[in-house]
Amino acid sequence: YNNAMATGPKKQDQTQTPEGADISFSLSPWISQQPADTQEALRKAGVWHVPPTLKDRIKVWSTDWQKRLKQGVVDQFDPIKEYDYHAYMLARMARGADNALDGLLNYGTVYLDQDGGVDVNFERGGFLGIMSKLAGEHDRFLAWVIGNRAERLLAEGRENNFTPQDIARLKALNQGAMLNGTSRVQEYARVRAELDRYNKSVLDIAEKAGLIDAEGRVAWEKDFYVPFYRLMQDEAGKQQGPIPSKGLVNQYAFKVLKGGEQALGDPMENILKNWSHLLDASLKNQAARESLLAAQRVGAVVEGDESTVRQMAKAAGLKEAVVSFTDQGTQRWFMVEDPFLLDAMKAIGFTGFQGTGMKVMQKFKKWLTMGVTVSPTFRIRNVIRDSLQMIGANPASYNVLGNVLTGWKATKADSPEYASILAGGGVMRFGTILDGDRAEHVKRLIAMGVDDQTILTTPERTKAALQQAWDWWQTVGDRAENVNRAALYKKMRADGKTHLEASFAARDTMDFSMQGTWAAVRFLSQTVPFFNARLQGLYKLGRGAAEDPRRFGIVVGGATMASLALMMAYGDDDDWKKREDWDRETFWWFKIGDKAFRIPKPFEIGAIASIAERGFEAMMTDELTGKQFARRVFSIVSQQLSMNPVPQLAMPLIELYANRDSFTDRPIESMGMERMSKSRRIAPYTSATAQLLGKNGLVSPVQIDHLVNGYFGWLGAHVVATADLALRPAMDLPGKPAWRTDEVLVVGDFVKDLPQYQSKYVTRVYDQMKEVQQAMADLKELQKVGATEEAKKLLEDKADKIRLYRLYTHAEKQLANVNRQIKMAQSRAGGADEKRARLDALYGMRNRIAKATEERAKSLQQ
Repeated sequence: YNNAMATGPKKQDQTQTPEGADISFSLSPWISQQPADTQEALRKAGVWHVPPTLKDRIKVWSTDWQKRLKQGVVDQFDPIKEYDYHAYMLARMARGADNALDGLLNYGTVYLDQDGGVDVNFERGGFLGIMSKLAGEHDRFLAWVIGNRAERLLAEGRENNFTPQDIARLKALNQGAMLNGTSRVQEYARVRAELDRYNKSVLDIAEKAGLIDAEGRVAWEKDFYVPFYRLMQDEAGKQQGPIPSKGLVNQYAFKVLKGGEQALGDPMENILKNWSHLLDASLKNQAARESLLAAQRVGAVVEGDESTVRQMAKAAGLKEAVVSFTDQGTQRWFMVEDPFLLDAMKAIGFTGFQGTGMKVMQKFKKWLTMGVTVSPTFRIRNVIRDSLQMIGANPASYNVLGNVLTGWKATKADSPEYASILAGGGVMRFGTILDGDRAEHVKRLIAMGVDDQTILTTPERTKAALQQAWDWWQTVGDRAENVNRAALYKKMRADGKTHLEASFAARDTMDFSMQGTWAAVRFLSQTVPFFNARLQGLYKLGRGAAEDPRRFGIVVGGATMASLALMMAYGDDDDWKKREDWDRETFWWFKIGDKAFRIPKPFEIGAIASIAERGFEAMMTDELTGKQFARRVFSIVSQQLSMNPVPQLAMPLIELYANRDSFTDRPIESMGMERMSKSRRIAPYTSATAQLLGKNGLVSPVQIDHLVNGYFGWLGAHVVATADLALRPAMDLPGKPAWRTDEVLVVGDFVKDLPQYQSKYVTRVYDQMKEVQQAMADLKELQKVGATEEAKKLLEDKADKIRLYRLYTHAEKQLANVNRQIKMAQSRAGGADEKRARLDALYGMRNRIAKATEERAKSLQQ
């Protein structure tokens, strides 16, 4: 409210706005004692101001509320669209600098095309392939390059670390023959020329983006150029190097080399840091240039020299609104008057909240995310979901299977097309070379291309094989994530779109790098697994619906009709009725013989279809009450769409406290377990690992299994299952029954044996039983203490529950007896097939008791 013009206080503690509204507030005594004109001068000087009223705040919020909401929750760059859509695309794609570096390392030199998109000159192997030709001598080669550069810098008076003797020793490293018999002199000279060529391609991008000029780049493309970032560490132990600048604006290319006395950091790490910084700064600078010049054309920014612009901003009370971009090595300065545009220009540099607490919470989110996404089942489900979701919000082919096959072919590692999509930022990579120790990872990739004869020991071969297997699985995961993006890229290129437009559309199918600017949204995105992914999914679906309502209607309508058709086809089927609520909302289900088959529903479109199905069920049948319908809608939003705002660090602990799995809505410990000691709370499928750890009595075995699943997902569960193979015999635990199809890796997630063991009737009966017993216990306690009136009121309010007490007491005894027999069947010796048959019969009996109890309860309440 810097523009509020007060006329001076009418009274000692009042002033007046231009609209004439009296606003009361307290002035400091020394101010209130001044004359009115002095008080006005003090107001202009910023010593005091008119505090905004609630009405003022609401007015500010109501102005452009849609823009505030969109930028704050999902899209930090949205305001740039108003000035230039091309600039908006460049801003979004600036987050793909990592992809450009990946493209350079794996596929060839990179360049900026005429539209501003990063592309690659395809050559098999890229920079990594060139370095692998050194047969494992890449560190020795880089040391030789450093010696040659140090010699030149020493002659220029800019090297204070290496002595002439050090330089001579390093320069002599190219003598002799390599293990494969190749002359080092010749091979090192060849690879050095290749290093210079790749370095030149990055400098070309920096120059075209305006970050440097032709004259200024000369010093950084001389022969034997390797960055001399010194081995100086901050408090976190990280090596110094160029730090990515915050925001699109205020980028720099290089800082002057003064010649430190510290040892150099890892040469490979220095090269990667240098290229990463240049690519990142170049793409941001390019986006800032396009955005600011577009805004300048409509008068939304003011340009001038730095001093003038800062003075103007200070006079206008907009000190933070001064930004710049680099134009051929020279900075151009602007004052941004549009606050939305200013936030967009600065938002790209946000790397997350820091601090020990945030880092711990992020770690828990990362563990679960990795534990879930590494699962082969998850990756198959995700391809199905993404394939269905993608056609509803993007101009893709309606041929879902055709898209997957086209994309799978286009994402082959040796495909020139994939090289372009990757370098252009059209695909999302997980666990790239920029994570963790970058140099070590790159060296492992180089070693993969080295002749096996140079790997001397068996432990090294074993480690290399394991690492190669993990890298292969990560590559499979990346392909599964990106097949639909690649298919869309190919279609758009065939339709005549540019490389930038097609890459942007491919990334935009689900851009995990997008984020809102509000602090609360950023906090939840950092700490709640899949929270931002679901926000972006909803945002993309909404934009897709606005851009092509017909396509949106066809796909959503098709998904809804599929859900309704299956419900009507199986509405009277006992196996369908037994399905748990979370299962119905996550999968389409049909059965053939004694097997049920499940097809994953896409997240956002599937949620719409599930809500429509549940609404129809509530209106047309007595299987779902209005209260239950409201609970299912809440569950779909909070669980399926990941809108539960509880950080992952706390979620499993909260579930333990509530004794409720929030996703399946099942109790973690059954009612019968409450009367047992902690160490004895063991379910039929409790792992041997949990039973061993639960002997301390602090946390029960079933709770331990839940915590493992809650914090580490599929990966944690299967690590425990593997440990069980050794622990069960050692602990003299009985053998397991014969496997059901449900328990077969991967297959069991899509095919289930019928009848299923779990039933919604069992869960509902236990929930209702708890409420009935609590109501009766309250009534007895009030009667016991003589609170007659309160007991009478409780009897009136909860008559429907108290009436069911005898029914649920009888059901509890029956279910307890069946559960006891299930445990006995599990613990007794005997054949696996015999155990399975016995368990099938007992679980079927339990489900029948639960269903009969619910039906009887409904009849008593009518």
